[in-house]
Amino acid sequence: AGHTLHERAAAGDLDCLTHYAHYLAELHNRKIYFRGGHLGNVLLEQNGQLRLIDMANCRFTISLRRRARNVA
Repeated sequence: AGHTLHERAAAGDLDCLTHYAHYLAELHNRKIYFRGGHLGNVLLEQNGQLRLIDMANCRFTISLRRRARNVA
């Protein structure tokens, strides 16, 4: 079990946001668009891995426009 990125950021762990940005870029490179990509839908596990919550909001194709929108 881990904590959401929202919880971690609120506790002052801003490094988790950089970790999430790299993770989101990796998802995009794999053509995965996580529509529910707010910080409350991503868990940071104790081993440092990120886990997505609410996979129903994922699409497995991504345009450049959606990629830009996902990080805005």
